[in-house]
Amino acid sequence: MKVVCVDTCHYCNMAESNFKAKDMGMRVQKKIFGKMATKGIAKVFIDDTAGKALDCLYRMGKEYSGNKKDAERHMKYLIKTVVKVGVLYRNEQLNDDEHRAADAFRTKFRTACMTAISFHDVDYSFDRQHLARLLADCGALMQAIVRHHLTAKSLERAALVFRYFGGEDFLESAYRKENRAQLSVLIACLNKMMDDGVL
Repeated sequence: MKVVCVDTCHYCNMAESNFKAKDMGMRVQKKIFGKMATKGIAKVFIDDTAGKALDCLYRMGKEYSGNKKDAERHMKYLIKTVVKVGVLYRNEQLNDDEHRAADAFRTKFRTACMTAISFHDVDYSFDRQHLARLLADCGALMQAIVRHHLTAKSLERAALVFRYFGGEDFLESAYRKENRAQLSVLIACLNKMMDDGVL
C-alpha cells in the first residue's frame, strides 16, 4: 500500500527544512546539561573519583579567591565545558582535525597531571610557570576541539576555566603548605584516574 503525504504533514515539512532529529537532540542535551551544571548534578554524570577531584578543586578555588560564589562560578564553567565536550564526543560530532586535537589534548593533559603529581611528591620541585604553560597548552587545544561547536560565550567560559585553574597565582596557592591536605586528596584522585585509564 502506497502512503501519500500531503503538504501539511508535520514530518514532511521538517524533512524539507533539513530538520535533523540527532542534531536537535544534541542541542537539547547541551542546553539541559548546561543548565544543570552544579557540583551535585556533576556526580550523576561523573564517577566518584572525578567528583572527589572536583570537590577538591572547588575548595582550593574558594581558598584562593576567598569568595564562595567566585569558586562556584568557575566550577560551574568547568562542569559545563566537560559535559558539552562529552556530548559532542558521544554524538560523533568531531571532525578529523578535532579528533587529532582531542588526542593531543589527552596527551598534554596527562603530562600536566603527571607533572602536578611529581611536584607534589618531590619536595622543592614545584615550578608554577612550567605547570601553567602545560595547562595553557591544554586550554588552546580545548579551543581547537570545540571552536566550531560552541557559542562565543561558551568558548570564553572554557578559556576562563584554564586561565583560572591553570593560572600561576592559583597554582601557587594550591601548592602552599597550608593547602597540602586538599592537594594530597586531589593528587590521589589524579593517580587513581590515571591508573584506571580515565586520564
